[in-house]
Amino acid sequence: MKVLIDTHIAIWAVLNDPKLPKQAKDIILDKANDIFYSTASVWEITIKYMLHPDKLRMNGNLLEKGCEENGYLVLPILNKHVSALETLT
Repeated sequence: MKVLIDTHIAIWAVLNDPKLPKQAKDIILDKANDIFYSTASVWEITIKYMLHPDKLRMNGNLLEKGCEENGYLVLPILNKHVSALETLT
């Protein structure tokens, strides 16, 4: 199964944080699954870290590195994804 994890799940998984729900952990650890994280998550946490560095344990670089070390695959944001926003109603 292909699974896209959101920012919080990615952070909790990389940090091995107890906030990571058991169901999410089981899915992530299942070798039959391909786990993806989004460029948008790295972007999001970078902005939040820039605004509140004293409140966050992780910045975008650390999130990206941790995801790569865990074998997660990156789902990039491409120009065609941005252009598709115009079709949303």
